[in-house]
Amino acid sequence: MTDQKIEEQIFLHSRFNPEKAEQHGFQKDRDGYQRTIPFLNDAFRAELHVNQNGILSGEVIENAFNEPFLPLRVAQETGSFVSGVREAYEAVLKQVREECFDEVRFRTDQAVRLAAYLHQKYSEEPDYPFKDDQTMAVFRTGGKWYALIMCVPYEKLEPGREGIAEIVNLRQDTKRTEAGIYPAWHMNHQLWISAVLDGQISDQMLFEMAEESRGLIRKKWKI
Repeated sequence: MTDQKIEEQIFLHSRFNPEKAEQHGFQKDRDGYQRTIPFLNDAFRAELHVNQNGILSGEVIENAFNEPFLPLRVAQETGSFVSGVREAYEAVLKQVREECFDEVRFRTDQAVRLAAYLHQKYSEEPDYPFKDDQTMAVFRTGGKWYALIMCVPYEKLEPGREGIAEIVNLRQDTKRTEAGIYPAWHMNHQLWISAVLDGQISDQMLFEMAEESRGLIRKKWKI
């Protein structure tokens, strides 16, 4: 099974732009878009595919053998040759990101809608308190967190599931079992939940949960 962590990290907060992509060599097929890019003096080629959800996957082929370069995705492979191929492939991906993707604050449309709702209702904007990770957005009331939007590997929520999930951690007073809701990632499971922002949960329910979280925080701290 292919490890897509290289691609997931590089495109974490980027959104595919088909118009830009077609201008830079991507060709549309029945499943999305594809492009082949040679690198390292044509010794390798990156075969890239963007699916209908705008998620990019890639495979590095060693041209001399016309086979996938498997050491690329083995963390223990740290020799100079493998590291050089990995760095060159990452440079290809970053160039594709610059040319064919738009930078976005949030990965999913639902996260954008949630942030807009909280701003409209409470005039609150997120801040980014983690210096080593500027993708984690925190909403506060009276200086206290009530919502945290972040991206995590899906396997942290469902062992064995691939991909990246954008989630929001919210304080809840009642146990929830709806699809798309999990025990909170990196927070107290008895007090917080993680909701995946992929549309499984309706906007109305999501907004209501965010309001409940904010109210519980204000009540706890008597804000």
